[in-house]
Formats: sequence, C-alpha cells, structure tokens
Amino acid sequence: MGYAVKVQFAKDASIEVSGDDIVTVIRLLNESTRKFFPIHPGSKVEI
Repeated sequence: MGYAVKVQFAKDASIEVSGDDIVTVIRLLNESTRKFFPIHPGSKVEI
C-alpha cells in the first residue's frame, strides 16, 4: 500500500510527497519543506 500527503502552505504553494511506507513519506515531507520553504513557519514543524 502506498501513501501520499499534500500540504498546502499558501494559495499557490504546496508540497506533495508519496512513498511505499509512512516513514519514508514523513521523511520526504520534512526534507522537502525545509528545502523549498526554509523561511515558512511550517518548515520548523516535524511530523
């Protein structure tokens, strides 16, 4: 079973990640948020 998560940061800014296990999806989401939205307050939230 695959997992996918989409996070909407603003009207035109979002990140969507997917993976085979939830640990991979969470890791990708955390890394992507810090990389693409480094100054956004959401980039400091760990899931």
